Amino acid sequence: MVYEFQDYRQMVRLYDINRNNAAQAAREYRQLFPGRGCPDHHTVLGAVRRLDTTGNLMPQRNESRYQVRDNWIQVVLDHFANDPGTSTRKAENELGIPATTIGTILRENGVHPYHYT
Repeated sequence: MVYEFQDYRQMVRLYDINRNNAAQAAREYRQLFPGRGCPDHHTVLGAVRRLDTTGNLMPQRNESRYQVRDNWIQVVLDHFANDPGTSTRKAENELGIPATTIGTILRENGVHPYHYT
């Protein structure tokens, strides 16, 4: 679940009101805002820790991770276009990209690895 800034702000406020009890803050949040999602105590603690360490409530997205993955997409698609009978494990060994990531890229692009028998 992705929360907005005001949601995290309310979670931190409830954390403070409930004497730094994240579980109680999460329960109260769910009661006060039933349509906004159901955060657990880990979500509340994460918001509090981010505020304490970075001064920001919102989680930071690691952009470099997604840029690397974007570069892998064409490599994986080209590999399976050249050798459609290969497996994701074999492609993992040849490309150095995790097999689970290869499978995700293939599914997102409508390509299926096949094992010919």
